Amino acid sequence: MEGCPDEVDQLILDPDNPRLASADAGTDKKALLKFMWEEMAVDEVALSIAANGFFQEEPLLIIPAAEKPKKDGEEQKYIVVEGNRRLCAVMLLRDPKLREFVKATDLPTLTQKQIADLDNLPVSIYDTRKELWAYFGFRHINRRQGMGLRAEGQIRGHGPREYKVPPG
Repeated sequence: MEGCPDEVDQLILDPDNPRLASADAGTDKKALLKFMWEEMAVDEVALSIAANGFFQEEPLLIIPAAEKPKKDGEEQKYIVVEGNRRLCAVMLLRDPKLREFVKATDLPTLTQKQIADLDNLPVSIYDTRKELWAYFGFRHINRRQGMGLRAEGQIRGHGPREYKVPPG
């Protein structure tokens, strides 16, 4: 399901992502960002986005963050199930305080236009992890280079369970 570009401020990193299994950061945004910066080569992604922009052809795969309907006036948040490194890179490029926190001192400073261009990102919205799983699992099983054995094992053998996808 293709979606409209989504505001970066509505997107959150996925603490249930198997690649983040060893992060032990829970849902803390800053802790997840720091772990990803130190362990997931986010610098390469950030430098590419800074030089070339965000590729519209590579949407982030997202699901609603809450199963309950949002309250009136409350902004809907979305979990980025696929594209956490790209989201992390964008967050760091847009926010000097986050760069300072993770010690990302070698990232370029973007112009206001470049930052504005990263305010909304292309997304594909799915209602549930289960709906997303068929495509997501296939994509990762066939493209798992650079993953640790623990993350790879979770995707190959325990992915649906780790992603809280109900059976059947």
